[in-house]
Amino acid sequence: MIGDKIKILFTIPNFDSAGSGKHMIDLIKELDNELFAPAICCEHTRGDFFKYVEQLGYPLYIRTTAPRRNNYFREMKMMFQNSRFFALEKFDIIHSFDWKSDWFEPLSARFAGIPWVYTKKSMTWNKHWTIRDKLASYTFILNPEMTDLFPLSMKTTKCVGLGPNITEIERKKSLLSRSELKEYFGVENKFVFLTIANLVPIKNIELLVNAFAKIDHPEKYHLFIVGDDSTEYGTFIRNLIKRLGYEKHITLTGKTMNVEKYLRIADLYVQPSLSEASGVACMEACAFGIPSIGSDVPGLRFVLGNGELLFDPHSEESFLKLLRVVSNKTKSELDEIGSALRKRMYDFFHLPNVAKEHEIIYSFIIEKMKNTR
Repeated sequence: MIGDKIKILFTIPNFDSAGSGKHMIDLIKELDNELFAPAICCEHTRGDFFKYVEQLGYPLYIRTTAPRRNNYFREMKMMFQNSRFFALEKFDIIHSFDWKSDWFEPLSARFAGIPWVYTKKSMTWNKHWTIRDKLASYTFILNPEMTDLFPLSMKTTKCVGLGPNITEIERKKSLLSRSELKEYFGVENKFVFLTIANLVPIKNIELLVNAFAKIDHPEKYHLFIVGDDSTEYGTFIRNLIKRLGYEKHITLTGKTMNVEKYLRIADLYVQPSLSEASGVACMEACAFGIPSIGSDVPGLRFVLGNGELLFDPHSEESFLKLLRVVSNKTKSELDEIGSALRKRMYDFFHLPNVAKEHEIIYSFIIEKMKNTR
């Protein structure tokens, strides 16, 4: 400990994008700095968001704490090196935000005698997840259905809706002029659909593109797809848009650090993913007060909380039906949906409240360690 402060190392593979990495950083910033001393560890310095993280001034370590299971001899050597690193730096808790089923990091922490906790960010499970979970002092899950789907210990598992800071969202929103941005993007008289996702197959963007192309009067609508499109799947989506002849109606923005300007002009947010543990981007849209719909998967069921806003991600018919219903609603009806979703974000996902829940667990773990020594 640093004085009376609990020293926590937060680990994550990288900051290539501002998705879950941003949520981890937001959580760190929200912790009581009189009680906790956060530090950050990632594998490399690439990514625009890393530059932002660097400027925050927290202790920052560049090393691989969760090696891939390619060469067990090399990984075991690295594990013992990390164990010494953890012990020498005298961390009180290690909190992993790695999405993988790695168990080298928790084993390193175990050898160093340091409690290790993790946030379960994926909707998968295998024997490696079982090992990882057995080594954990505590598990944070992002939606309640995980307790039914995975063999988690209820005594050491906490469901936390790790969402945005609503107050900060409101501040950013107030600084952006919707009318000026709509004019800037040339969509001042159009109904704007928005989705935010790095383009990988699990995001199911082709469902959105194909359905959007079947809406009557396409001149009245525009779709923005915000996220890294430099992938093979991104090329597939770009070619699909060209094949449909919809280049004038669909914009691929590429990777951007400023998603707020797109959130500000959106009339409807859509998340068509085949799987989501939490739906970070959808939460931010809801916090903006944007009417939102999403696929009927655990994370988005928890975020949206309303079955009428969900569709079958495997059925274009189901999706298109809901898309037409929502986009034909009056402005007051859409505003009502957006307001209800914003309230839900505040009630269940507001970051200061979620940070308090983490602080309670961290303090509980330290007290438990003291009592067992």
